[in-house]
Amino acid sequence: MYVRLLQIVITIFLGISVSSAQELKINSGFVEDSLEVGEEVHFWITTQYPNYLEAIFPDSLYDFSPYEYVGKYYQPTSLKEGLLFDSAVYTLQSFEIESFQFLQLPIIILEEEDSISMMSPLDSIAYRDLVTLITDSTALITNSRYINVPLAFNYPMLWIVLGIVTFTAIITLVLFGKRIRAALHIRRLRKDYKKFNDRLTEQIKTLKTKPEVYLAEHALIDWKVFMEKLEKQPYSKLTTAEILEDKGNNEITDTLKSIDKMVYGRKASDTIYKCFQSIEDFTQYRYQLRINKLKDGGSTQQ
Repeated sequence: MYVRLLQIVITIFLGISVSSAQELKINSGFVEDSLEVGEEVHFWITTQYPNYLEAIFPDSLYDFSPYEYVGKYYQPTSLKEGLLFDSAVYTLQSFEIESFQFLQLPIIILEEEDSISMMSPLDSIAYRDLVTLITDSTALITNSRYINVPLAFNYPMLWIVLGIVTFTAIITLVLFGKRIRAALHIRRLRKDYKKFNDRLTEQIKTLKTKPEVYLAEHALIDWKVFMEKLEKQPYSKLTTAEILEDKGNNEITDTLKSIDKMVYGRKASDTIYKCFQSIEDFTQYRYQLRINKLKDGGSTQQ
């Protein structure tokens, strides 16, 4: 099914894009017109750009809210008349009940020593209600038979119970709200860190046997994305010099400079994997500091 969806998207995209010369172009949209709660829907995205650029699509680490990420299918980059074409179809689920739900995704464009983030066009999808509404034209069946109606509901008791529950909830939030928020934040961070660390471990193994520049670029971007979540700082928009202005990052000064030299010089060293081992150790240290701070009652915001 994914292959068929992507073939349709690519056919439409190529048909309207070839005439636009060397223009960088991003298209996207939902495949379906509507969705139900928990139903899987598909969001396609395509890019057209000159062959001296490189486009990076979001992966499973990206926050697709209000949607839940299910999977992704992508087509290998193709070249046509001097232009590169990338395309992907994301499978998502939504448990929201808003009448219309919207989505747009960021695309990171790499050009030599610089990178920019561009958003795809905003698209919407309608929510399909499962409950059939009763209208004036709805045919109702009358029944005049006697029905034994139970006694009146004990509303005073209901208000007492609701009052007790509300009071207990308020007291709990006042006394333990900060701890509860910290615990939820720690749980989310642990999940994100495990996903990032597993991926970085695989990237280090690959770079050890295949030290190529584009692999190092992807690993560096993944690290910046995770650090944004961990420390609430715009790492993906900062240069190496700006990142190193934070004295807490002095431990990886030489490491980041070495990676920059290899990436921007377009010549990877056989020892580049060691740089990312240093990145791995540094990230683990900063992650543990953040967890400890949250456990000690620190704010969930940096």
